[in-house]
Amino acid sequence: MKVYNNIYFAYVDILGYKNFENKINSYPKETSEHFLNSLFSQLEGNIKLLQTNSGLIWRRYGDGYVILSTDDNVLALSEIVKKSSRLIAFALNISIPLRIAITQGNLNIDEPEQGLQISGTGWINLLKLESSLNWMGGILYLPNYDGTHQPTVQSLISATNLIKRQNITKEINFIPQIKAGVNLHIDKYWFLNWYKIFKQPKSQLDTSINNWWSQILPHRGLNDCEEVQNKQINTIEFADYCRALLEACELVFFSEIDRNIMIGEIQGSV
Repeated sequence: MKVYNNIYFAYVDILGYKNFENKINSYPKETSEHFLNSLFSQLEGNIKLLQTNSGLIWRRYGDGYVILSTDDNVLALSEIVKKSSRLIAFALNISIPLRIAITQGNLNIDEPEQGLQISGTGWINLLKLESSLNWMGGILYLPNYDGTHQPTVQSLISATNLIKRQNITKEINFIPQIKAGVNLHIDKYWFLNWYKIFKQPKSQLDTSINNWWSQILPHRGLNDCEEVQNKQINTIEFADYCRALLEACELVFFSEIDRNIMIGEIQGSV
């Protein structure tokens, strides 16, 4: 067994997989195996592209994947966040909805012949966090973050890879769809910014979200489930929030009256 202390890691889950599995189990074995193989072959094809030169460990785990750094080097966090964002984008383009939780903690990993086994306090907390996300997307939660000791986090925020819950206007008040029982300190978590990875018009993006599973199980009614539809609605609301956040920033930084602004100690014309 390998013990990893205080490393950065993520869990990638296929959103609505149980509904998918229940649906394909109603078909003959050969047909269900075809759908299952199609799902993972398409997803793993994209994962292989992201694995190259990432410096991260990627492992299939049940119906999902685990991504982890080999040590506590904070630079790995930047790589995990960026790879996770790209994976979400790739997956939606092939109609496979994903949710990804990223955190820091202790992990124990054993790889006996019968399959991967993961344990540790960090893993327990991560699974609870990941399963609480009621939309397609990603969240970063750093339980020990103090706001000052990780310039990598600040860099990810500055580059808008990560965004924070905030009220843009009275009309746009984003409330994260996190299920009951998971309490997160607002200064210790961020969301993966959808607009950073999906620079698409609302109509196009909404259609992609509403078409979950359409390429894997066309016309099979998998998206008709109320639970799935709620996740789709939440995802569209989050995409709208990311878009509104960008528009609000543009109003500040690119308006005629705000061309000269102070950013830290640097003042200049935008």
